[in-house]
Amino acid sequence: MSADLAQTFEADAQGYDAFRPGYPSELFQAIFDYARLERGASILEIGAGTGQATQAVVSLGVSMVALEPGKQLSAKLIRKFSGFPNITVRQCKFEEFHGQPQSYDLIYSASAFHWVPKKMAYQKAFDLLKPAGTLALFWHSFSVNRADDESHRALQRVFEERNFGMTEQSHDSERYQRKHNSLTKRGFVDVKFQLFRGEHHYKPAQFLGLLSTTSRFRLLPSEEQVMLTREVQQIVVENSGVWLDQTCDLYLGKRPAKRQSA
Repeated sequence: MSADLAQTFEADAQGYDAFRPGYPSELFQAIFDYARLERGASILEIGAGTGQATQAVVSLGVSMVALEPGKQLSAKLIRKFSGFPNITVRQCKFEEFHGQPQSYDLIYSASAFHWVPKKMAYQKAFDLLKPAGTLALFWHSFSVNRADDESHRALQRVFEERNFGMTEQSHDSERYQRKHNSLTKRGFVDVKFQLFRGEHHYKPAQFLGLLSTTSRFRLLPSEEQVMLTREVQQIVVENSGVWLDQTCDLYLGKRPAKRQSA
């Protein structure tokens, strides 16, 4: 992933928060059940963004550090969680963060872990976790790929003509296996994978707002953005909106319980 793509999220913090679908409550419950968190647990979030995933965790009464490299996004997080004394927002990348080894009960990242250099990402997380501590990684993807939905078919025709990959493949067994291997290779045990599904109905203005937050859209030349927006708008207005399918991949792993030297 390029730095240019990463910066597109910093450029529209408000739009990202307003139009991106959040994460299902069942996903967080799966994390809490797996990690067996207790009140006062020490938690680190990598790439907090606008705090979509932060809200579900900070309210547990845990001691939390949220890392976010973007200046605007970190400022938004500080304002958003000003009423929570148990959270500290740090404007820095995970690779720049200096934490005490073996000090976190849970480290998690919502749709952000891929921005961290892979060679150090898993190892650093492993080192920062307490024995039996949990690493939770999750991503969400959204699609308009229903074969029996005319609005989806029309949108896919436009995306194909313009070679625009707005949506991702929602089912990818090879991706699941790669993530599993990345965890076990770095020493994580009891590795688990869960898939969560949902759907959201977007009104025309909402869907166009979502489109504008995608990194691929923001990297298009301005004239191509205008043309694509015009064509998509016509479709979603004619159909009074569009159904958006969402999938969330959750990967869980533990540092072995036996204490190792730092």
